[in-house]
Amino acid sequence: MYKCTNPRCDWTGYWCDLEEEKEYAGEYQGYDVYMSSKVCPHCHQEVEYTGDWSEE
Repeated sequence: MYKCTNPRCDWTGYWCDLEEEKEYAGEYQGYDVYMSSKVCPHCHQEVEYTGDWSEE
């Protein structure tokens, strides 16, 4: 399970539920480069892996 790090949101879910957020990282060999990270689908804050799959 993954848990949102925003205490007001308190969302939990699975990897497939997370949204991908792309952030411009610069230019490499003439191409724009983006860093992507998985964020909470509700508030777009960072998430942490809880390692607990017993809730399935």
